[in-house]
Amino acid sequence: MDHAREDFDDLAWDRNDEAREQSMKDLRRISTCRALESFVGQKFDKHATLVSPINVGGYNILYRLSLEGMYPDVMIRLPFPNMTQFPDEKTLREAATVKFLYHNTQLPIPRQFDYGLSSQNPDIGPFTILQHVENQGTLSDRLTTPNDDPDETHVLDPNIPESTLQHLCNDCRNKYVARRLFHNLAKQGRLSTYGFKDDDWSFHSKTQPSTISPAPPNSGSFRLWADDLRPGNILLNASDEIVALIDWEFTYAGPTQFILDPPWWLLLDVPEMWSSGIDDWAEVYSRRLETWLSAMKKAEESMGPASMPFVLSTYMRESWETGRFWLNYAARKSWAFDTIFWKYLDKRFFGDREDVPKHDLWKTRIHLLSEDEQRAMDPFVERRWRSQRRGS
Repeated sequence: MDHAREDFDDLAWDRNDEAREQSMKDLRRISTCRALESFVGQKFDKHATLVSPINVGGYNILYRLSLEGMYPDVMIRLPFPNMTQFPDEKTLREAATVKFLYHNTQLPIPRQFDYGLSSQNPDIGPFTILQHVENQGTLSDRLTTPNDDPDETHVLDPNIPESTLQHLCNDCRNKYVARRLFHNLAKQGRLSTYGFKDDDWSFHSKTQPSTISPAPPNSGSFRLWADDLRPGNILLNASDEIVALIDWEFTYAGPTQFILDPPWWLLLDVPEMWSSGIDDWAEVYSRRLETWLSAMKKAEESMGPASMPFVLSTYMRESWETGRFWLNYAARKSWAFDTIFWKYLDKRFFGDREDVPKHDLWKTRIHLLSEDEQRAMDPFVERRWRSQRRGS
């Protein structure tokens, strides 16, 4: 099946699963829950009681607590052990983002009561205490199709054949060439003009219509960007009204032009994990995009022409049609980069290529690298190949 996500390092995946299971046991212990009740109670100088099952997300674990004489309840949110790199930095960054948004925007951000780092709370670790917002689930829950398929398990094959390892040498060459080419285009300042009227370098620019929009003013600047803002992080009440936006840990200063792309989450699932493959995702997405753009146009018309410096729905349509959507998605999602580069970007950047097997794609573009870059490829592949052998 043509998923776009790169293959897992199964040995690391199995070890990670084992560590996660152990952490889960530790975090659900009665002694842990009682320690958190005591900790939160001291923070508010009130008696605290755990009132709901523990909620575990991909990177965090949440405990809901009731405080005597206080409404609403609070949530204490801890980075999930063994799943989060640099938990102190993650907590500090998200806390700063939430504080900024709460005080400077009208977004429905849950109140943040307190946060702390490991050095301040060695028994608890980094934490955030937030207001609990009553809700009836997420926007994603409203839109999703139930799926009871069990999670895939990943078991290392100790008898992995040499031919498979050699195939992983060629995949590595594909990765090397794709990333070198992408890096070079970024250094040359070309990626920021791709898909706009200003694009005068790509193969695609020779065929795009003259009516395509130029890059908006200041689109090269950087602004606050929430990479994880999606239906699953939008809480609704019983009337399907938005009551809270949550999970700001993947927020950073990103290129303003990201906002010119249509949202990836129109199908809820990411293209690299779509069950029928990434091509089918793109086909279904293109149909759903028409619904989104139609709604965007109605909203823009109701606001009046003077309310926005440019027509966002036009830029979103052009982003999809030119492939600028895939450029920005690949730049943000490293695990999907390789498939997206070779499938949706390479020909648009550099033109037609020889028809070769997937593992030989690097051969069609190696000549675009400098001599130094070409010489550096084999030592890189050798290091990667040896690490695969040790892992097996």
